[in-house]
Amino acid sequence: MFSPAVESIIRLVMYGLIFVLVIAGLQSVLTRDRSKNNRKLTLVDEAKAPLIEEKKAAEPLPVKKKRPLTEREKPMFPRLVSAFPNHIVLTQVAFSAIITHERQDWATDRATRSKFNRMVVDFVICTKEFDVLAVIELDDSTHDGREDRDASRDALLQTAGYKVFRYRQIPDVLRLRQDITPDEATSGEPSRVANIETA
Repeated sequence: MFSPAVESIIRLVMYGLIFVLVIAGLQSVLTRDRSKNNRKLTLVDEAKAPLIEEKKAAEPLPVKKKRPLTEREKPMFPRLVSAFPNHIVLTQVAFSAIITHERQDWATDRATRSKFNRMVVDFVICTKEFDVLAVIELDDSTHDGREDRDASRDALLQTAGYKVFRYRQIPDVLRLRQDITPDEATSGEPSRVANIETA
């Protein structure tokens, strides 16, 4: 029929096909077993999920109340209210409440927001229409050595168009008025007061 050389080649091809079929069969069996095991794990995980969520919901978060102003900032608030009776004094204002950015692509937006997302200013003086007149920071010794960080924060606010005033000590009423509203005559009307929680 065939020469011995051709028969050898045919035999080799057949052995090769048998080998490939055996390997494919083993792979199929192993994949099916893995799939079953994964499905079992998924079913177990799905069964546990409500219990885990229920347990998390039952455990109270470790939070507690906190005053919006530090002991050092507390005397500054009534001083600002006295200095600006025709204005609104806000405390602990998130940067995101007073600045925004021009929309671009998602990555750029996220990078821009991340520069000010968790920052907070100590005080903001607004008109009765809530136009910001000034941003006020009351610095203490914790700001020593952080001048570059403070300058960067101030530059961000100034870029947005705000006047930023930093004080190491609580200034008197006259100094505040001269700094923030030098041309404005003040009256004895009480100031409206509001708080903005930090985000």
